[in-house]
Amino acid sequence: GLAAKVRFIDYVEPAELVRLYQRCTAFVCPSRWEGFGIPALEALACGAPVIASDIPAHREVLGSAATLVKLGDAASWEAAFAGLDAPDRALPLAAASVPLNRFTWQYSARALVAAFEAVEPRLGRSTR
Repeated sequence: GLAAKVRFIDYVEPAELVRLYQRCTAFVCPSRWEGFGIPALEALACGAPVIASDIPAHREVLGSAATLVKLGDAASWEAAFAGLDAPDRALPLAAASVPLNRFTWQYSARALVAAFEAVEPRLGRSTR
């Protein structure tokens, strides 16, 4: 009966994807394995509440900005969905900004330069 309650969507253009993120009740990411979690970060950036499986990648990337639920635990998922009806369910902007600020292009570039300099300190002189 899930198909009657959930809209499954194939590829959409970027502008339509933003609209979907902005208008969704929640972005749900029930992954068992996840390499990084870009779609969940995109949803957060668009203001969508995120419900994601409690796996290492989601804990690291989303932190407290998402509702993390236990895989295989129906009660955990039910509680997360029930929480969407709570009057104070809106995520404070400060909480959402934590993961979003950590994964900007500028942050990534600084981290990459720091990693290179850790391997070869002389590179620091040539990158400034």
